[in-house]
Amino acid sequence: MRKLLSVLALGALLASCGEEKKEEKKGGFEMNRTKTKTRAVEAKSEGVPVDMDNQGVGPYKDITFDADINADMAAAGEAKFKAVCTACHMVDKRLIGPALKGVYERRSPAWVMNMIA
Repeated sequence: MRKLLSVLALGALLASCGEEKKEEKKGGFEMNRTKTKTRAVEAKSEGVPVDMDNQGVGPYKDITFDADINADMAAAGEAKFKAVCTACHMVDKRLIGPALKGVYERRSPAWVMNMIA
């Protein structure tokens, strides 16, 4: 009797696992995860937005450049640039941060100083 029950249980197990499932498509809701639409590549706008009125957040408000360059201040700025800024910025090439060439054409001097400070 025990053998007969074991054979029947094994047969039922094989019968339930052996058939392929046939899916019938019915009208109505269907969930399909494959993408069918292809998005057109959006053209990147040329240039960087210019915002000369923004002074940034910080202590510097009105900054103007003198006609003469203070050599001591320029040397101190160069040392700070090499120590801090070159990790993310280059002059002509974008790294993590934007290229710094022409930054005063895109931003006000006060904004730049507030970003550095």
